[in-house]
Formats: sequence, structure tokens, C-alpha cells
Amino acid sequence: MAVASRPHFLACRMTDTETLPPGVPKTAVVVHAHSNFGSEIGYCHYIDEAADPELVYYLGLTLQEKHAGAPGRGHGAVTMAMLDDVMGRAASKSMNQLCYTATMTTNFCAASRVGQFLLARATVSRKGKNLVFVDATLHAEDCLIATATGTWANSGLPIPGAGAKD
Repeated sequence: MAVASRPHFLACRMTDTETLPPGVPKTAVVVHAHSNFGSEIGYCHYIDEAADPELVYYLGLTLQEKHAGAPGRGHGAVTMAMLDDVMGRAASKSMNQLCYTATMTTNFCAASRVGQFLLARATVSRKGKNLVFVDATLHAEDCLIATATGTWANSGLPIPGAGAKD
């Protein structure tokens, strides 16, 4: 298992002897390629390469006060950012090139609360030469917080930091 070493990974700082957060398969590994935005928010990325060809990607975050909209509740923009990020990473991984959001539809199902661990899960449902279609869910434990579907366009560019361990 990879070891998360950056201090802002509050949700997933782990050692080889610790377990992955609930909902993340035992075959998943921590991934360290992050955008500046994702690093600022505090995401932790996981990929379950054993799930290929389904290409399942995960993103986890423990909600803090800085992520709140209404008092004690997670901001909807954090929910949407997590879904966008996890779907974009799944799309890029499936194409082995950087993909960007063409369309995204989000459905909010419940409010998240500060202190909860949120887990976003994305799967590639279909891909063509230039477009990737992705579905995602965001859960807080057994509660469905939001769902999303989207289309990602292949930029033809390499994935920044691909192959980097940290």
C-alpha cells in the first residue's frame, strides 16, 4: 500500500499497517497526483486498478469547518468539486491522457455534515476516441449525498505528474 505523506491529507494519512477508509476496497491504493485546488481542499485519491476494465476511482475527504456552507453543513461547491475531480481522474486514467469536463449534471440527495468522511466513487461507463462518459456517487457512510453524470473530452495532452509517487 502506498503511504500518504503530505500533511494536508487529513482523511487518509496512513501507514502500511493501517486500513483504508470505509467504502474503499482493500485492493485500492493511495494516489499522489493532485491539482493545486484539490491539495488546498484536502482530498485524498484512491484508485482500484484491480477493478479494470471498470476503472473505479475514489476520492475521500473529512469535512472540516472550512468546508461548511450553512453552519455545520458541507458546502454544495465542495460536493460538486469532489464529484468533478473524481470523474475527471477516472476519465483521464481511462484515456491515459488529460481529460477535461465537457458536461456535468449533479443531483443533491442529502446534506453532508462537518466531521463526516465523504467518499466519492467514479466509474467510466463508456468511452470513445475523444469522449468519456462517467458516473459518480458521493456518500457519507451509508448516506447518499449526491450523484453525478458527465462527459469528459480528451485533451490529447499527457496527464500532469503521471507516474509521480508524491
